[in-house]
Amino acid sequence: MESILIVDDEEQVRNLFAASLSEEYECSVAASANEALELLAIKSYALVITDMMMPGRNGIELLRDVKSRYPDTAVIIVSGIDRPQRLRDALHLGASDYPDQTL
Repeated sequence: MESILIVDDEEQVRNLFAASLSEEYECSVAASANEALELLAIKSYALVITDMMMPGRNGIELLRDVKSRYPDTAVIIVSGIDRPQRLRDALHLGASDYPDQTL
């Protein structure tokens, strides 16, 4: 079973993603970029889904670390903030996707 790491500082968001994906994937959750990197150091994940805006290190910083340390791990960045430059930065740095969640 493929493993997904879900990274978001909001517990409800982490749990929503995990509940939605857990029927087909093994899901782990992390509340911060630092916690995510700790988990990545001990287990391999096919995909990291991360929030863009988090206290401390943000999703772009996590993306950089994941791509440099674990190049085979795909990264999807999600955000409720509409900033086109962030989208371009994320895709340029190797994000697999950056879905627009703005309403």
